[in-house]
Amino acid sequence: MITLCTFSLRPLIEKYPNAKFVLLHAAYPCSRQAGYLASVYSNVYVDMGLVFPWISASGQQTNLRELLEICPSNKILFSTDGHYLPESFYVAAIQGREALSKVLLEFVESGEFSYEEAIKVAKQIMFENSNRLYKLKLTPKQIDNEEYKDVSGKQKIVKLKKMGVKFVRIGFMECSNQYRFHIVPIDRFQNYIAISGLTIARCITALPFYGDVIPGNVGVDATGEILLKPDLSTLIQLPYSPKHANVHAFFENKFTPVDPQFGKIDNSPNSLAFNLCPRTCLQNIVDSACKDLSITFLIGTEFEFVLLKDITPPVGVDDTTYSLASSFRTSNNAEILDRIVESLQEQGIEVEQFHSESAPGQFEIVTAPESPLIAADKVVVTRQTIYDVAAQAGVRATFVPKPFKNQAGNGAHVHLSFKEIGESQKIVDDHPSGLSPYERSFIAGVLHHIKAICAFALPTDLSYMRTVDNCWAGSWICWSVENRETPIRLCYRPKIGPNGKYLDVHFEHKFVDGTSNPYLVFSALIASGVDGIKKGMQLTTNPMLDNPASLSNEERIKQGVTERMPESLLDTLKALNEDKVLIDALGEPMIRCYTGVKEDEHKFCENLNFDEQLGILLKRF
Repeated sequence: MITLCTFSLRPLIEKYPNAKFVLLHAAYPCSRQAGYLASVYSNVYVDMGLVFPWISASGQQTNLRELLEICPSNKILFSTDGHYLPESFYVAAIQGREALSKVLLEFVESGEFSYEEAIKVAKQIMFENSNRLYKLKLTPKQIDNEEYKDVSGKQKIVKLKKMGVKFVRIGFMECSNQYRFHIVPIDRFQNYIAISGLTIARCITALPFYGDVIPGNVGVDATGEILLKPDLSTLIQLPYSPKHANVHAFFENKFTPVDPQFGKIDNSPNSLAFNLCPRTCLQNIVDSACKDLSITFLIGTEFEFVLLKDITPPVGVDDTTYSLASSFRTSNNAEILDRIVESLQEQGIEVEQFHSESAPGQFEIVTAPESPLIAADKVVVTRQTIYDVAAQAGVRATFVPKPFKNQAGNGAHVHLSFKEIGESQKIVDDHPSGLSPYERSFIAGVLHHIKAICAFALPTDLSYMRTVDNCWAGSWICWSVENRETPIRLCYRPKIGPNGKYLDVHFEHKFVDGTSNPYLVFSALIASGVDGIKKGMQLTTNPMLDNPASLSNEERIKQGVTERMPESLLDTLKALNEDKVLIDALGEPMIRCYTGVKEDEHKFCENLNFDEQLGILLKRF
């Protein structure tokens, strides 16, 4: 091996084509020329020694850019010119990584590299090229998924700072189903919070919607703290507030020296912090279903909301009805809806359609399906976007289930489908519904647990004013095909299979409303459906083809429909407290905290009239 560093070596390089020439020190200050030689001659390589640590940070980055202008990435070798002191090697190695990451990130942002290509180039320069050229036969430590996510998150933060983000909102949902966040400057987020998390009081998970008090019998009190650990994969700039970014968080335990368990931090899925974390709850249930049954889920949501001019009493921005063109000629409705949808799209949320709905000032936005945790995160983001963009336009958006006593209510219909993978791929038998055995058992499981599920799907006293007869939400426990007066509706795609049967289907759960916590609703739906599959539950009734409210008792009984949906919050909380399957699936601490909060909210509201309850909810939801 001949190692020389001079640009006048072309005759020598050409004379000995089988010799390997390594141009040291990046041929500084002639890096472009060195890169050219390496690109022209297959036996020429460029080593970056000297550059680190002896020239400035900007000079190091410039040197790398010059090399990468023309030099193939598999011809560049990383080394340092550290010597004498161990610290010089350490500092040079840090500088090399930082300079390379900044240069590659610039290429990713400009579209010259994909993120995966940048990772590949980094691996080549930092290890693979030298390992191959010098025949070192070393095996590198593989980057695991968590480290990979962390690298991606760090680069996101750098990118957001360049985009002008100054603050980060660290958000979470709790048992009153409100979204809360703490705001930190992005430098502190980058240097500390993203790594170590943010401390909050454990009891914050149990505050009711009417005020900052801690109810009794929720399993937490004023003692103890938890950490909000940001999920950097969810970090994104808010297009309607560009100095701010938002990130969703998981809960983790935090221990102090006065804690008897200090030094034994339990961040397992069974720990108290994890059991009180709605995001972790959902992810655990989905992971278990995928592992045990080899099925994956997709969830999409319809968002019904009302834009109000005033809330005392509530006055809609218009008085038009379903899908009327005139609703987009009234006031600045079109401008508000356009801005909402554009903001959602800029945050990576696919909007499938939007239109006006039946009540005054009511609109609906439909978003595309995603995997459950991502879908739940996007429900939260969509709601916050609608709230904030409406507020910037001088109106108030509300998801309250019944903003007008004698008008249509707001639903948050959940569309769920799943795919059977591996050996249990979807089997279509001769059932008249065209559903697979898994699909039928899933629906049967949801119907079996539906009273308990309503504790999450219909979480306020006013929620039960929407799920009454003839209000398109479903007042009787049954299922249907394309019938909007049942709580579960099968929606078939217009695609016919080889035997004349529909192949694609998803299940619309119409009884859910927008005051619910999407993580807990999705958790309860999936856990119930999975229970149905594991126990082989069967649909005991045919699809309801009529409006069940229009039938006589005898006609309903003949079709196997005998039970109403829960008619009060206390009824469904009682059902949840008696549902061992959901208690086991979501965890006793979560169920205790959630039901305790909801019972306390009911107690606070039970002596209030409709208008008084509505006034509180309009301020919160």
